[in-house]
Amino acid sequence: MNFMKVHGLLPAAGQAMRLRRLPKFLLPCDGDATTLIEKHIEQMSDICEIIWLPVRPDLISLVHDLNLGPKIIPVALSTKTMSETVLRVGQISGADKFLLGMPDTVFVGESPYISIADMLETSSLALALWETASSQRGKVGAVAIENRKIVSSVDKDLKTEHPYHWGAMAFDRQFLSLLEPEMPHTGYVISKYIEQDLEINWHLTQGEYFDCGTFAEYRRFLRINSAAL
Repeated sequence: MNFMKVHGLLPAAGQAMRLRRLPKFLLPCDGDATTLIEKHIEQMSDICEIIWLPVRPDLISLVHDLNLGPKIIPVALSTKTMSETVLRVGQISGADKFLLGMPDTVFVGESPYISIADMLETSSLALALWETASSQRGKVGAVAIENRKIVSSVDKDLKTEHPYHWGAMAFDRQFLSLLEPEMPHTGYVISKYIEQDLEINWHLTQGEYFDCGTFAEYRRFLRINSAAL
């Protein structure tokens, strides 16, 4: 694949109510105080032509001041859901393929971005999966796999026994045509793919995934990776 035809997307326009409206994407994640958003940009930059960074209007001047690099296009958006944010960016972007990461997360170990972007050659949706830690059960979008096929997807279900969860995705405009602005986030489209028997590619990522959007998970990340900080 010509990766430079892929646009990156890091939706950060949420209200961050669980962290008292602090911009979660500015949390430091290593000993050099690299922020979460900078880590994602670093991992996406060799793959994407440009990287869209939609943020709340009150943060747009801060993002400009950060000088995150020439590939970054900040966009001030007031939206109610992550899905609405993604659809708005899709309307202004000329790309047919997108690589989506969540800027309040961090990967320890392998970065899945190249793997899932490459999978868009044979599918309109590719998911980066991780094994779900016991502390993450009921807090992530979980999936089940049978015969190398994703057969079920549930979101933040405390009763689920699905062993894996998704944490990044690559998709094209067919995916956007199934996305609805009322959906809390893009993971809700996975069930539509399953219902319509559409192909979903996936990559099981080696390493660990942390959702730092909650202080408890960010604290777990800091505790486990304290030697590197």
